[in-house]
Amino acid sequence: AISTRNPSQLLLENIKNLSKFYPDFDVVVVDSHSERTEVFTAIQAKYSYVHVALANNTNWELGAWVYAMRHFNSYPVYMFIQDTLVPRTRVAAIDCCLDRFLEGSTVSFRVIMPWARSGGKGGMERLSAVYLN
Repeated sequence: AISTRNPSQLLLENIKNLSKFYPDFDVVVVDSHSERTEVFTAIQAKYSYVHVALANNTNWELGAWVYAMRHFNSYPVYMFIQDTLVPRTRVAAIDCCLDRFLEGSTVSFRVIMPWARSGGKGGMERLSAVYLN
């Protein structure tokens, strides 16, 4: 899932590179109340595997990713990135985790987020509450 607001050319690069390095993946773009949404119509016309959700206000990346998991909940694996982080190559660590997941092994990820972007003090507790409810 890609979080975005008022996307730039980097979002298009991001989608293009994801399709090149991960051709079997669907892409979910969650927009957090952009002023102009024409770019999303163009993206969906060009890329049939891209799903766009126009959310009112997702409270930055974390909220967009939670939104994606709640509204596009049929996927066994999710990867979350920002619209400005453009992959330049296939990532070996992701491939390793996907291979283990497909084999049925236990896969765990460690996510480190700056407090300011994860809701400030107590943000992790609030995040846990979101996933438990």
